[in-house]
Amino acid sequence: MTYAKYRSRSQEDRPCVAVAAVANLNDGICTGLHLAVGAACEVPRRLAEVEALAEGRALSEKLIHEIADGYAGAVETLEDLRGSSWYRTEMIRVFVRRALVEVSSGRR
Repeated sequence: MTYAKYRSRSQEDRPCVAVAAVANLNDGICTGLHLAVGAACEVPRRLAEVEALAEGRALSEKLIHEIADGYAGAVETLEDLRGSSWYRTEMIRVFVRRALVEVSSGRR
């Protein structure tokens, strides 16, 4: 399990994007992935159809990029003082990727 957030240095100093990830791994094979993205959108989002891409597969670099791109492409991001919509979309891609690398390696 991992949780990461990125804060820009705005007056509020609230997160620009936050990602939580939990992966159940059995001998390196994913038997369940749960990802939530928040702060970059109106309400935290989970995308079951994107999470399902990992079922029965190893979290390879290619698969991690595919899942990160799926989240970045599907989450409708906010635009405010903490970041533009484009920037937040890119940060979703980066932080989902980082979270998946961390859970796939077993680091906490």
